[in-house]
Amino acid sequence: MKPIHKKFIIIISILWCCSFTSLFGVYLCLIAPQNEILSFLENKLEKKQLELEYTKQANSNQAITKWNRQLEDLRDKLSKYIVETGELNNLTVDISEIADKIKVGTFTSKEVGDEPYLPIVNYSFLGDSQTNISFKSSFNKFVRFINLLERHKPAVFIDSLLIERSRKDNLKNEVSVSLSVLVRLPMEDVDDSS
Repeated sequence: MKPIHKKFIIIISILWCCSFTSLFGVYLCLIAPQNEILSFLENKLEKKQLELEYTKQANSNQAITKWNRQLEDLRDKLSKYIVETGELNNLTVDISEIADKIKVGTFTSKEVGDEPYLPIVNYSFLGDSQTNISFKSSFNKFVRFINLLERHKPAVFIDSLLIERSRKDNLKNEVSVSLSVLVRLPMEDVDDSS
């Protein structure tokens, strides 16, 4: 190859490389950010279209019926774990009936504190009701009592448990249990600031 042709090919190659590099730089600086913005706006548009479709369907009787059914299902699930304030006395009676059913000896029950329930910090609609119970029983009766308590609805949580073995009679162990339940606060007790 002649030196002139070689020089010409080198110059053309350098120009082509500079052109491709410039085009790549333009793509990185101008087109790529626009593609990101475009995809973001497309996602936003898709979400808005879904919201619009959802809103259109919300006015139908089928949707209202479906939501009412879902709300009832959620209330049923919630009732397994939370007691209403008006049912707190029934809960104490239920626990006493469990103790009577098993025939534990000298059953006593006492609420903790002056209030029937206390609000739980950071949970505006929930409170906590605590009760201390004590009774005398054999270990087998105690286990049956705890099993029945675990199956109770709404759920009863055991905060602490103390069993003192009787030195005289193994059938009369002293049992002390601290129980708590979640309470749905009445609307007048709900703190709107949390």
